[in-house]
Amino acid sequence: MTKKGILIVSFGTSYERGRKIIESINDKIKETFCDYEVRQAYTSEKIIKKLGTRENIWIDTLEESLEKFMLDGFSEIILQPLHIIPGHEYEKIVKIVEEYKHKFKKIVLGKTLLYDVEDYEIAVDSILEYLPNTKEDEKIVLIGHGANHPANSSYPCLQSFLNDKGVNAYVATVEGYPMMDNIIPKLKRDNIKKVIVIPFMLILGYHVKKDVFSDKEHSTKTMLEKEGFQVECKVVSLGEYSRCKDIYVNKLRRLIEGQ
Repeated sequence: MTKKGILIVSFGTSYERGRKIIESINDKIKETFCDYEVRQAYTSEKIIKKLGTRENIWIDTLEESLEKFMLDGFSEIILQPLHIIPGHEYEKIVKIVEEYKHKFKKIVLGKTLLYDVEDYEIAVDSILEYLPNTKEDEKIVLIGHGANHPANSSYPCLQSFLNDKGVNAYVATVEGYPMMDNIIPKLKRDNIKKVIVIPFMLILGYHVKKDVFSDKEHSTKTMLEKEGFQVECKVVSLGEYSRCKDIYVNKLRRLIEGQ
């Protein structure tokens, strides 16, 4: 009998709440695909080391996971990344999978949350029910991680889809484009008084806590308050939305069905 495995790959997090979110996605995938053994790997060696030395929790790297699948006699592996955009981390995964493609009978890599054109419409539809109703002088700002990578263009693309759906929201990033410096003039132009900040990130990790919601000088919250906006923070991530978890399940289903 062919041994088949699913490997869920994420950047990882040292925060317990973030780990529980990843685990909840893993559990949903396990419940859905009973014929597969589901395991997980992190791509951040820094986080793996931090978790291991601080809490004695050891998560495999991608290479370690694939080696263990080989030793355990698995011949078919499907990898599903939990990354939002196909940036540097996804490219690392692609490279490693290429190195292992001759070591398994079948090894398939899934796509990130935002990849193909239809992914954007699916992503927007999945978060609509979780977004608050807004008044004329209020605006939602969805904060993504951002990256110094061509895939950062995913965020302006996401903005276009939000506009097409008539969603009262701007997209900003912590480390890419657009940043809050690009968004604040638009908020002022629109005569916005209150800004509702919501992460467009899988988990509540370092960037959400420090760079978005903290009282530090350059956090999103502080920057907006200094400009005179009333700020409401929604401390919830994409990985906590049931419909967003379903996106990854459906991506896996299409891979398994060969679509």
